[in-house]
Formats: sequence, structure tokens, C-alpha cells
Amino acid sequence: MSKQNAWLDKDVSWEWETNVNADSIIEELGIVKKDNVLDVGCGPGTYLNDIQKKTGAKSFGCDIRTDVFAANKNKKVKLIEGDMLKLPYRAGFFDKLFSLGVLEHDPDHDRVFGEAARVLKKGGKILLTVPNLFSFFHVTKHVKMLLGRWDVGYEASFTIPGLKRLLQKQGLVVEKAYMTPHPEVRNVFNWMDNKMHGFNGERFGFFVRVVARKV
Repeated sequence: MSKQNAWLDKDVSWEWETNVNADSIIEELGIVKKDNVLDVGCGPGTYLNDIQKKTGAKSFGCDIRTDVFAANKNKKVKLIEGDMLKLPYRAGFFDKLFSLGVLEHDPDHDRVFGEAARVLKKGGKILLTVPNLFSFFHVTKHVKMLLGRWDVGYEASFTIPGLKRLLQKQGLVVEKAYMTPHPEVRNVFNWMDNKMHGFNGERFGFFVRVVARKV
């Protein structure tokens, strides 16, 4: 979602996943039919498709890669080109906003989180997932960077207290924050992260997941 990332120029194939489940997003944000909902870094809009079908909410998505939009077969989901540093929507338009594994990809954290807050209505809610600083994934990522084998571009990792401070600066008060394990265990480091998460789930995990409200 930011031009910081070299991988945006790569040939990435997307499939329209009709079986994706957005129930946790719907529940945590309390999405209802009257809501305007935005996914920042939406890809082909798979989560929005499920949200629109289940709730009837007006669903919008933006991504810097428009070639992936062709996979979207649900014309009630409105996808447009947009950079997270300058979201193409007016202030206070959205009731609910979510972004999963996207906002960490630009170093201007204040501007990134500030844009998310800008397009939210007062009282609107936001759900974010970003990489956890206390993880083996964070260590292996930096090893790959040193070896020149990391091709994702800039990617920050966060702690819950650090993320809360960033959000509070933008008028977003965290209502819920927790760690999540790796959804798919693909190597020993994923396995180790999940074991540590089981030992101390308040500190260790793959993603930090937060729900905040604009005040």
C-alpha cells in the first residue's frame, strides 16, 4: 500500500477466494447494515465481499495495486486505487475501518495512522493487525535483510504499548489489544513463535491485533 515496497512491481497472482471468513472482523468492529466500511490495502477485496454479503454494509476498499481488482466479482464492493499515505476519501466518511498487515509498510507512522483516523467518523472504530516486535519472525526478518534476502521492502514491528501510543496521538483510544499466533505453521520459527505465544500470549505472538475508537 506504499511505494516503499519493491514487491509491488512483481507479478503477483490473486484468486477470488469466495470462502474467506470475515466473521471476526464483523464481530470486533460491530459492523451493521448502515455502516460505511473501508479496508485499507484490500487486495482483491475478499474480506469486503464476505462483509457485504453477511451484513449489507456499504463496503469500500483501496489498494495501490489495481490489477488485483479484476478478481472482485461483487459489484457492490467498491474498490479504487489509493495510497495509505493519502487516502482518497473525505474526512469522517467511514463508520468502520480495518487494515490487516498493511500499515507497517511505511516508516511515516504518524502520517499513516493519521490518515486512518482522518477518514473515520467520531465514534468510528478501527481494527488493525501489525507484526509483533517480540517474535522469532522479527529476528529472522532482520537476518534476511542483512543477507539481502528480504524482498518485501520496509516493514516495522510493534509492541502493544508502542502501538497504543501511536494511535492515541491520532485521537484513537484502544479498546482491545492482543497477540495472535501464526495462522499457518510453515517452519520451525513459526512453531517456536506459537509455542511462546502459548506460554505467554500477552507478550509473544505473530501479529498485534487492536481495536480502537475515534474520540
